[in-house]
Parts: sequence; C-alpha cells; structure tokens
Amino acid sequence: MILNRTASAWTGTTEGKCLPARIHQYGNDSKRTAANSSPKFLREHNSQGASMKNIAQILGATTLVMALACFSVLAQSPTTTVDRIVASPGNFNEEKVTIDGLVTQFVKSNSSTTRQYILRGDFGKTITVITAEPLPSTNHKCRVVGIVFLGEGNSKPFLCELSRAPLEGK
Repeated sequence: MILNRTASAWTGTTEGKCLPARIHQYGNDSKRTAANSSPKFLREHNSQGASMKNIAQILGATTLVMALACFSVLAQSPTTTVDRIVASPGNFNEEKVTIDGLVTQFVKSNSSTTRQYILRGDFGKTITVITAEPLPSTNHKCRVVGIVFLGEGNSKPFLCELSRAPLEGK
C-alpha cells in the first residue's frame, strides 16, 4: 500500500484503488458488515476471498471423498490366493479379488484385443488371466486385481485383469 495524505481524506492506494480515511473505523464494529458498509472494491475483494475459501473447502471435500472411494475399492477386493480360488471357484464367481503369483506361460488367444497368461500360486495351482494390456514377463511375480469368472462348459475359474503390478524378486 502506498500512503499519501490529501485534502479529500483518502489515506492511500492499493493497486490503483483508494482507501477512505474512515475505513479503519469499520474494522472491529460488529454492527456493520462488509456487505453493506464497506466500499464496493472491498466487498468484491471479500467475495473473492470467500470464493477462494469455498474452492478450498470443495477441494478438501473432494479429496476426502476420493480417499474414501479408494479405501472402499480396496476393501472390496480382498487378497486371496490362486489355490483358494481353484479349490472353491463358486465362492469367488463374479467377485473382485487381489492375487499374487508367478507368470509361467502365455496362452494363444483367438482374440485380437485380449491376451491370456497363466498365473501360478504359491502351492502350484494355476489360473488363466485375461488382459487387454501387454503381457507380463514370464518367470516374474506380479500382483493382479481382477474379477473371477467361471468357464461355461467346465466351471474352471479364470480372472479378468483390472490392474497388475510387478512384485519384487522372482
């Protein structure tokens, strides 16, 4: 703020706007509000400040909602094993699961948009994983999140991959 005293009782300028000398008397007066007693440029400034406060509140609420949504998604995809799915596939049919396993081989597919690979669990059981993403490297462990489905003719389970992440080590 640039201070200058003039005969018209203006006390200074703020970025080209003048402040009247009486502005200081509004500071702690609880009977007056910025909406009805402040000069127009101060009301505009206060509304912009309120707008920024509203934006901050909206961003905070949005962040909270997104965190809760991510938590609920994680809560809906329990970590299980390939062996449990193969042992009782009906219990996992159309359920979202997270499994860890070793990619052992690729399966030839007739589809041009999806690929298949075999994921082996810790105790030797395997499940076919169908993905639209590039195939992972063989002989590497990965964590797969997907939805379990049962084959129509044989009720053999397979997993439709939603996401995949490599695990450390082989």
